Amino acid sequence: NYRGHGSATEFWQWGAQGSFTNTHIQQLTNTDRLFVLFDVCCDNMDIVAHAGDCLCESFMKSPVAAVAINGAIIPSYTVPNHDYDKEMYKAVFHEGIYNIGYVTNFANLTVLNVHGSIGKSNVRTYLWLGDASLEPWTLQPAELEVTHMPTLFIGFTEFTVNVESGGSPVEGARVCITNEDLSLYAIGFTDASGEVIIDFGGPVQNPGTATIVVSSHNYVPYITDIPIIPQQGSYLMLENVVVDDKAGNNNGQADFMEFICLDVSLENIGIEIAENATATISTTDVYITIVDAEGGWGDIPGNSIGTADSAFSIQVADDVPDGHIALVEMEIMDDTDGQWFAEFELLLGSPIINIVEVMIDDAAGGNDNGRLDPGETVTVKVKNNNLGHCPAENTIATLVSGSPYLTFLNDYDSLGTLGLLGFQWAEFEIEVEANAPDGIYYADFSYELASVPFSETLDFSRKIGIIVEDWETNSFDSFEWQQGGDHNWNTSAIYPFEGDYHAKSGNISDNQTSQLYLSTEVMIADTIYFYLKTSSEVSDKLKFYVDNSLKDEWSGIGNGWILAKYYVGEGVHTFKWIYEKNAVISSGDDCAWIDFIEFPPLMTLTAFAGFDAMICEGEDFQCDGQATAYETVLWSTSGTGVFDDATLLDPIYTPSTDDLNSGWVTLSLEATDIDLQTAYDNMTLSFRTEPAMAEQPVGPDFVNVYYTTISDYTTEPVEFADYYEWAVDPTEAGNIDGIGTIGTITWNQSFLGTATISVRAMNTCGDGEFSEGFEVEVDNFTSVEEYTEEQNLAIFPNPNKGEFTIQLNGDDLGIAEVRIYDISGTLVYHETDIDAAQGFTGRINMTDYPQGMYFVKVMHEHGAIVKKILLSR
Repeated sequence: NYRGHGSATEFWQWGAQGSFTNTHIQQLTNTDRLFVLFDVCCDNMDIVAHAGDCLCESFMKSPVAAVAINGAIIPSYTVPNHDYDKEMYKAVFHEGIYNIGYVTNFANLTVLNVHGSIGKSNVRTYLWLGDASLEPWTLQPAELEVTHMPTLFIGFTEFTVNVESGGSPVEGARVCITNEDLSLYAIGFTDASGEVIIDFGGPVQNPGTATIVVSSHNYVPYITDIPIIPQQGSYLMLENVVVDDKAGNNNGQADFMEFICLDVSLENIGIEIAENATATISTTDVYITIVDAEGGWGDIPGNSIGTADSAFSIQVADDVPDGHIALVEMEIMDDTDGQWFAEFELLLGSPIINIVEVMIDDAAGGNDNGRLDPGETVTVKVKNNNLGHCPAENTIATLVSGSPYLTFLNDYDSLGTLGLLGFQWAEFEIEVEANAPDGIYYADFSYELASVPFSETLDFSRKIGIIVEDWETNSFDSFEWQQGGDHNWNTSAIYPFEGDYHAKSGNISDNQTSQLYLSTEVMIADTIYFYLKTSSEVSDKLKFYVDNSLKDEWSGIGNGWILAKYYVGEGVHTFKWIYEKNAVISSGDDCAWIDFIEFPPLMTLTAFAGFDAMICEGEDFQCDGQATAYETVLWSTSGTGVFDDATLLDPIYTPSTDDLNSGWVTLSLEATDIDLQTAYDNMTLSFRTEPAMAEQPVGPDFVNVYYTTISDYTTEPVEFADYYEWAVDPTEAGNIDGIGTIGTITWNQSFLGTATISVRAMNTCGDGEFSEGFEVEVDNFTSVEEYTEEQNLAIFPNPNKGEFTIQLNGDDLGIAEVRIYDISGTLVYHETDIDAAQGFTGRINMTDYPQGMYFVKVMHEHGAIVKKILLSR
C-alpha cells in the first residue's frame, strides 16, 4: 500500500533520496512474490495523457513487481484519498473481504456517502490494472489435504470431496470440477466438517479427464486430474494419431500430393477387454481423399492401449493451402456391440514460395555498378525463399525478356529443393548488346518461380545504361551547360563523390549567386538524381530548380554528400543549380558541390526495327519500326523480297521465293538525324507452315476410376505449334482439356472399357494431323473383379514391405500375365507369358517402389482378377 503524492511516473518525494520511479522497480527481486499494490495518490495510472509507460504500467510490465495494481488516472482529492485508503484496510481486516475488486467497492461506498461530488470524482479516478477477482494471501499460506475417489465413473450424478488442513476441517473451501470442453462443470463449498457433495445436475456422460480445483483464502490451491471412465465393460477412445509419410518427403507431416498412412492408437479406458476392435474414418474435407478407411486393432485389454500401424491411408490434394486443418471423423467398434465416436485433425502443409528481391551483378563482366550497361555480361540474381511448412521440391526459376538488346546465356535455373530455412538465389547470365542506346531504354523482365503445382511471378524493369554527368572530363563540355550569376561554377578534384572530379560553385561574396543550368528535352518521364554537399552558414543556400520551380534548398556544414531525386515529365525542361549568399556572415568553405547527375532519358537518335517475328508462308509482313530524333529512315533486307516504301517506319515487306526457301531474312532499319549521324537496328523475320503431326501421347494406360478421377497425358512439343487440341474416343469416356503439351482428362466413373487419347498441334497457319491414338484401359473396382471360386487369386503377406507372393488357383487357365498399377493408374510392373495351365505361384520384389496402395491385375484365358495391396514400411 502507498499513500502519498505522485505523478505519472513516480511516487513523489518517496524518501530522503528523492522519488520512487521505474528505475527502482527494475531493481526489485520479487521473482516468486508478485504483489497486489493499493496505490493511493495522484496520476500514477495516467495511461491516457502520458506518452510512455506510466508508473502503474511499469509495475505491471515488470516480471518481479505487481500482479495487480489500483491507481488514479488523474489528480485525486486528498481527504477522500485518506478515507479510501483506510476503508480498504477495514474491508480486509475487519470485514474479511479478500477479493480485491470487492475491497475497493467497499471503500468506494464510504467515499461516496461521506464526500459527495468530490467523492464521486474520486471513485471514477481509481481503476484496476490486472484481475480484479484476485484474493491475495494475508498470511503465510498453508497446504490443503484433499481426499476423494481416484476415478469419476460415467453415470455418476455427484462426487464427494473432503478438505482438511493440519488435521482440521476447512470450512468454505471452493471445490470446482471441470473437463476440457466444459461439458462437465460443477462447483460447491465445504461445510463445517470440510465436506462437500458436488452435484453435476445430471449423469456424467463423456469419458476423458476431470480437473479438480480446491481453493480457500490463505491456502495453497489443490489441483489434480482424475480419469472419467465407465463402471463396466470396454470403452475405446482415440489416444494418438501419427502421420507416416515415408512415401512422400518423410518429414512426419501430411503435405500436398502425399500418400500418407496413419498409425493410430486406441485406448481402452474400460475395465473389460475390447474384442476385435475396428474403426472406420470419414471426412467432408475437399483437400484429402481417404484411400483405406478401415482399420483393425484386434483385442485391447482394459486400461491399455493398442496401436495399429498403417491403420488408414489418405491422399492429400495437390492444391491444399499451407496450414489447412482437415477434420477426420472416426467410428470405433468392437465385437461386444460397443460403438464410440472420435475425431482428429490433420495439419496439411504445402510450400509458399516467395520472391524476395532482384539484383544485378556486373562485377565480373562489367563495371561493377549494379546496372545493365551496353557491352556488359551481367548476372541477374533473384532471391527466393519458402514461407510454407513443406519443402518445395524440383523448384525451377525462369527469366524472360522481350528486349532486343539482351541475349540470355541461360534463361532458367534449377534450384532443387527450396527448404524452410534461409534463401536461395536464382542466377541468369545475360549479354547486353554493345549498340544498346545508353540511358533511354528500359528492359522489361518476367520472372517465374515454380515448384509444381505452385508458382509465383514477378515483373520488373531495369534501365540499360545511364545518362550521367560526373565531370570526369574535367570540363563542362559533355553537355550544353550554361553558366550565370556573378561567378561561374568550376570543376574540382578535392573529395568528389565518385571518380576524380566534381562541380563546385563559384567564389562569390555577400548578395551574389553562382548559377549552373542545362536545357534539354526529356524523352520519357522519369527521375533526375544527383549528389550534393554544402559548407555554408544556414542562410547561404544551394537551390535546385526545374523550369524555375524551386524543388529544394540546402545549407550547413558537415552534412556530407546527400542524394536528391525528383520526378520529371516528358518534354523540354531546364535544370538549374544556384548557390546564393545573403548579406551577412560566411561559414565553412562558403560553397556547394554537386556530382554524379543521372538524367532521365534524354532525346537521342535511336532506331528500333521491332521484335523478331514469324509469319505464315504466303503472307506479307507489316513492319513496325520506331525511331527518335531522326530526319529520315531507310529499310533494307538480307533477302530478295521487297518493301512497298522503304522510307517509312511501317512499310509492308513481301517475301520472295528465295526468302521462303531460306526460312528467314534479316530486316534492317537505319535512322539518320539532321547532323547526318546514324543509328541501326535489325530484326529477324522467319517463315513457317502448319505444324507436323504430333507424337503419340503417353500417360497411364490403366485407370481405376474408383480411385482415380483425373489423369494427365503428355506429348512432345511440335515445331511451329502455338497450341494443341486433345481428344478422347469415345467421348463418353470423359472430358479432356488442355491447349499445351499436357492434356488432362476427367474420367466418367460410369465408363468401362478402352478409351483412346490423341492430340494435334495447331497454329495460325493451319492444323496438324491428329497423332496416333494412345489406348487406356478404364475400370472401376475396389478389390476383386471377374473371378470364380475355381479361379481365385491370393496375395500374401498383405500389407507387406515390398516382397510378396502371388498365387493363382484354378485349372486350364492357359497363358497369364501380371500387371501392377500405382494409385494413379501408372503401370509399374509387367510380366507376360506365364504358364498357368494348372495355376501358378510367383514371388515379386517391389522393395524399390514407394509405399502406398497398388493394384495387382492377373489376366488369363478365362478372365481377369484384380486385388489391391499395401506396401508399408
